[in-house]
Amino acid sequence: MADYHILSADEYGNRFRVVMHFPVADQVNDASYSYRTAIVEWQGGAPVQSILPNPGTEQAQMDAGELYEQSYEFSSHPGETLAQKRAKLDALYAANAR
Repeated sequence: MADYHILSADEYGNRFRVVMHFPVADQVNDASYSYRTAIVEWQGGAPVQSILPNPGTEQAQMDAGELYEQSYEFSSHPGETLAQKRAKLDALYAANAR
């Protein structure tokens, strides 16, 4: 499983639609309620379809509340290298994974 997936990019490769998957802790909160159960119930209690075209095993993990999926828009500029873009995406993931 990847932390994030690029879904689309503009024709110039400067604006991207990204889906990020965040693990949900297998713990209970102060009210003795499972975080994973809370995520599933917050999403309506029924399976939530991933926006990925072929989510594979990630879909089962989302259904169980093990993963939470969020989409983002990500921008770069033409002078950035692929390594710089990846570093920015990694930083965006880390900032939102807290």
